[in-house]
Amino acid sequence: AQILLKAVAAEGLLPAPPLDIHVDPPAAPAVVPTPLQELAFLNRFVGQERLKTLLASKIKEAKILQRPLPHMLFCGPPDSGKVTLARCLPNELGTTLYVVKAAMMEGYADVLPFLTNATDGSIILIEDIDALPPALCEFLCPAIEDNRVDIVLGEDSNARTISIPLRRFTAIGTTSKPSRVNKRLARWFA
Repeated sequence: AQILLKAVAAEGLLPAPPLDIHVDPPAAPAVVPTPLQELAFLNRFVGQERLKTLLASKIKEAKILQRPLPHMLFCGPPDSGKVTLARCLPNELGTTLYVVKAAMMEGYADVLPFLTNATDGSIILIEDIDALPPALCEFLCPAIEDNRVDIVLGEDSNARTISIPLRRFTAIGTTSKPSRVNKRLARWFA
């Protein structure tokens, strides 16, 4: 169609079309990728049948008892699907997922928003939990143990501790180096 307009304009029958006119046929619709959260369900996860069966029973139990899943530690070689599998669980439960990359965490302020914003049954996924600094592991222990965090305000004799209650959440850690996970923290993972 555009070529025809240019030919007619060249004959002097029509003024030349402006440059922004474009009469090409419509392009094929773009393929829109499915968001990861729509794909992340246990029945779509390939492999690990025994583990999927175990997780399905834990999910069923959590729903019946109206309790969060137990804290879990997923161990395996790099790129073996630990994070993908963990991402399936909140979809199965219909809850919120917070993803924390341990290598990016330096202090309490980095992890505190995830803990305080978690709702009952939320899942906090800590990728590469073996990379958490020791002080941060010690800070997380009461959160996982007793659903609370203790924050120290002030210094020396003026210091005081504030205990903030947390909602019941599930912590899931992933690691390819289980021997490097903080021992005190590791004992809370099923």
